[in-house]
Amino acid sequence: SIGQTLFSQGQYEEAEKLFRQLLQQMEKENGYEYCSILSKLGRCLRLQGNAKEAINYYRQAITIAQDCDPTNELQRQMGLMYADLGDLLREIGEYGEAKENLEISLEIKKNLGDIKGKAVTNGQLASLAYMQDNLLEAEKRYKETLKAFQSLNEPVMEAQAWHHLGMVYKDAKRWEAAETYYRKSAEIQVNLGNIKDVAKTWEGLAHLYEDRGRIQDAESWHRKAIEGYQQSGDKMGLASNLSNFAKLLQNQENRLAEA
Repeated sequence: SIGQTLFSQGQYEEAEKLFRQLLQQMEKENGYEYCSILSKLGRCLRLQGNAKEAINYYRQAITIAQDCDPTNELQRQMGLMYADLGDLLREIGEYGEAKENLEISLEIKKNLGDIKGKAVTNGQLASLAYMQDNLLEAEKRYKETLKAFQSLNEPVMEAQAWHHLGMVYKDAKRWEAAETYYRKSAEIQVNLGNIKDVAKTWEGLAHLYEDRGRIQDAESWHRKAIEGYQQSGDKMGLASNLSNFAKLLQNQENRLAEA
């Protein structure tokens, strides 16, 4: 559809207008199609930073879908909607409700035999656990996610899982494991030519060495990350890393001007 094309091109406001027009022309009895449009509206609003309105659309879609004939197509749609809603609730700090929705999504995907979808949602649950400082659950879920993406031969997603495990082990002060996992992630990303993501992993290594008190190593990795962010054109990542690097330098009296 034209709306989906606009969405794919990042023209979220234009796509939103079109989806709203489509919604006005449809009946709720249309079931799957109506839910699908509501869900797409939710995605448009989410990517425009309007989380609360997006949540309302996802909830409407789920309520209508629950009264429809539970075809496999509708079940797949519901699995996506529960996952998106859970992720949105996580973003606004509603962790309890986020977990409930993500677990429903995970169960739907299990029942459908959707291995990739299950791995993605398990990763979302791992991220939620990590945000709540539940490092044991985060570790368990990220490891399950890693195993799934390795079996599916999904190197991009596998690299993300390695990176996230590096974060978990860094926070647990398990330095050697954290370094191993970050380096494994970086190796895959470099081989894929994925400079934007590998810059984040290089920055992760910088923070790891900083926490260990190895300031020279931390500085080297910060500089490498800065180069990666510049090369990939990731201005947000670059700004964040420059700020963090400045904080590292300001603790050294002879480098205050540089900081």
